[in-house]
Amino acid sequence: MSALPRLLDGAHADGRAISFDEHVRRNGRLDLDRGRDLIRVVDASGLRGRGGAGFPTGTKLRAVAAAGGRPVVVANGTEGEPASGKDKVLLRHVPHLVLDGAEAAAAAVHARRIVVAVSERAPRESHALRLAIGERPRQRRGAEIDVVTVPDGFVAGEETALVNWLNGGAASRRSFRTSRRSRTSRSSRGTARTGSARSGLPRRPGARS
Repeated sequence: MSALPRLLDGAHADGRAISFDEHVRRNGRLDLDRGRDLIRVVDASGLRGRGGAGFPTGTKLRAVAAAGGRPVVVANGTEGEPASGKDKVLLRHVPHLVLDGAEAAAAAVHARRIVVAVSERAPRESHALRLAIGERPRQRRGAEIDVVTVPDGFVAGEETALVNWLNGGAASRRSFRTSRRSRTSRSSRGTARTGSARSGLPRRPGARS
């Protein structure tokens, strides 16, 4: 069995992001029909959330998919953790890998919109994402993709605070009330976090593809 390519395989030494054509040559083209099998694959992998509860990611995705309504996939690349740079590296060097993961999650939960959230102090990453979205064939997309910049800070990147901010509230966990109409879940391709929120977001200004 051949090994899967490393996340940063083929990254350019000069810092340029891997183009869409390069990404497809190395990783293949995303099949959105197979993306709908993501929940089954995640279940089989045993992937769990990285919080204290370690809740099964497949169970969360299945709950969002079964709830109906208008789900929105939120790829949380804000990365407010001190001295952490893993999300920024992926967004800057291999943005199409992150976008593939978000599109696969959208197909799995029947979402028509994707929001990629990036810290306001990460302009290079925002620029790389916007260029990457422009490279991707529009006719093959399963969902519209928005890029939004989020206030810098550890709390702003916490998932409930982020969803609250995208809905027009403060970037604060304390101001967010969980309800049946607002649920969050995480999945990943690589280490980039992907959340699904049932909401009318984003209300914040962003760059739509």
